[in-house]
Amino acid sequence: MKNTRTENAMRNVSTAVVGQIFNIVLNFICRTIFIYALGKEYLGVSGLFSNILTIMSLAELGIGDAIVYKMYKPVADKDYERIKMYMQFYKKAYWIIGTVVFGAGLVLIPFLQYLISGGEGIEHIKFIYFLYLFNTASTYFFSYKKLIINTDQKGYIDTINRYLFLILQNIVQIIVLLLWKDFVIYLLVQINANLIANIRISKVATKMYPFINEKAQKLPEKDKHEIFKQTMALVMHKLGGVCVSGTDNLLLSAFVGIGWVGIYSNYVTILGIPQTLLAYIFSPLTASIGNLINTENTNHLKKTFDKLLFVNFWMYGFSSICLFVLLNSFIGKVWIDESYLLGLPIVFFIVLNFYITGMRQVISAFKSSAGLFWNDRFRPIAEAAVNLVASLILLKFTGFIGVIIGTTISALTTTFWVEAEIVYKHVLDEKPYKFFIVYTKYLASTIAGGILCCAICNLIEVNGLLTFILQLIICVTVSNLFFVLLYFRTTKFKELWHQFFASIIKRRFSLR
Repeated sequence: MKNTRTENAMRNVSTAVVGQIFNIVLNFICRTIFIYALGKEYLGVSGLFSNILTIMSLAELGIGDAIVYKMYKPVADKDYERIKMYMQFYKKAYWIIGTVVFGAGLVLIPFLQYLISGGEGIEHIKFIYFLYLFNTASTYFFSYKKLIINTDQKGYIDTINRYLFLILQNIVQIIVLLLWKDFVIYLLVQINANLIANIRISKVATKMYPFINEKAQKLPEKDKHEIFKQTMALVMHKLGGVCVSGTDNLLLSAFVGIGWVGIYSNYVTILGIPQTLLAYIFSPLTASIGNLINTENTNHLKKTFDKLLFVNFWMYGFSSICLFVLLNSFIGKVWIDESYLLGLPIVFFIVLNFYITGMRQVISAFKSSAGLFWNDRFRPIAEAAVNLVASLILLKFTGFIGVIIGTTISALTTTFWVEAEIVYKHVLDEKPYKFFIVYTKYLASTIAGGILCCAICNLIEVNGLLTFILQLIICVTVSNLFFVLLYFRTTKFKELWHQFFASIIKRRFSLR
């Protein structure tokens, strides 16, 4: 029986959320044992090499996204010949990309010593880097077939496969750390899990769509040109995004020390949990927003945008308050110990960057749904350049915190106002100053709520799990009640409150 789009979407989201929750729990256990077994230096190496290879993966430059976009129609029309042509083209492209990534990674090996400060006690550093490189490059050679599964709205199959092996990987890595405390064996487990997962999903795809192994005609030059054109529209965005997210660890490792990269990576890991879970809430909105843009008038779009921005603020404002108040308590008193803590000013800017990035969710969804990638193609490059220059200058005068503030400055001077300008001009037909006023109000509300929660939670000294849980309950309750008191009289709050209960009664969500 054929599944509907809604059923597939719900299955995709639910399996992703459940798998992510299991993975988060096991990953935390594994990371904790890793810290005690190997120390912050190896943790720093893990974060650094992951960042380096993320930058290396710029070779992909969005070609996968461009091909996915082109495959939606032939998959829906069951045009097997065209699907085969796209799959063969995708296979060749990914084999070339994998080779480029592997080759570029090998070239970097002689220069590793200049990227690591304070890692003298780490053994087999070049071999460890090679293992990371092999793990990244091999993905391109074996995983291309899952494209058709995801394009056919059956991404839950890939998700189940991926999380199954991630969970098994974490379990085996925990055993390795407990028995041998060996980083190389730890990495070999990861490589094998990744390889087997990719080979298995490849076989599943072949079984589900046996025609993809049949000989295909060459993709017409017109289609290749269209794919490359769309790819170029995404190049600037991916290049700038990776440079911004991937350079912090490189700067910290080279100028501050590899141990600090390990400490910082713990904060990044924790912030990644709400980021990932909230992404599952906002990501499905893009298709619905695209439909609204093409079917509704501007006034309706404005009301929808305002309501979604309010929801965006509430979720990320509440999350940011809890993170700022509780991060050091959790890391220093519950999870590890105080030697892994960063100062509160650094934590403030880490969480501020989390908030600024999170508050882009809705405005980015509107921009993407309207297909406005070309309009801000230079913005990511400008953001990356500002981030690098500001981080280097501030690093010289302020140390660690300068790298984090550099990221804040780059976001506020580029992305913050450019995306708003584009969406308000081309979609909402309004002046963007209204967005800046509302954004400032939401930011002030979040900071005020954070100060209130800090004042109350500081009355309780955290000395274990129970007192931390008490702080957590206070923080969650006070921050949400504070937002309710601030906004319960507003039209947005009343409408969303009504829609919330209506959706429970009707067991569905509507953007209308």
